[in-house]
Amino acid sequence: MDAELALQMGCPIYGILALTSTATDKEGRSIPAPGQGILTTARESPGVFSSPMLDVSFRKANLEDELSAVDLWAKAQRKVVETEGKALLESKGGQEAEAAAAYVSERLALIAKLETKKRAGAFDTWGGLPAYYCSCWACCSCCACCACCSC
Repeated sequence: MDAELALQMGCPIYGILALTSTATDKEGRSIPAPGQGILTTARESPGVFSSPMLDVSFRKANLEDELSAVDLWAKAQRKVVETEGKALLESKGGQEAEAAAAYVSERLALIAKLETKKRAGAFDTWGGLPAYYCSCWACCSCCACCACCSC
C-alpha cells in the first residue's frame, strides 16, 4: 500500500520503507520462513561500461601497488626514526641511551601499527585476503606474502 492510499483510508503509518525485497526463486514458489528475513540486499547498477572492480587482475594489480606504497612508506619512516635515534644519542651523549632506545622502540611500534592499518585498508579497498596471501597475514607485519610463516 502506498502512503497516499493509507492516508485516504485513515490507516496508521508506523514507518516508511525505501525498499522491500523477498528471497524467492524466479518462479516465486519458495518464500522463506518467518524470522529475521533478508538482512541485506544488493543490486548491480548497470552503467555503460562494466566496473573495473569486477576484474580480478585490475584489483590484484592495484592491491600490489598499494602494498608496495605501504612498504616504501614504512621503510622511509623507519629510516627517519633511525636518524632521530642517532641524533638523540649524539646530542645527549651516552647518558640518555635508555631514553633514546625507548623513544626508538615506541616510534617503531607506532610505525608497525600504522603499517598494519594501511595494509588492512588496502585489502578492504581491493577485496579482502586473496588466495595468494596466507590467512595469518593480519597478525604479521613482516611482508605482504608472509614468507616467514608455514601457512
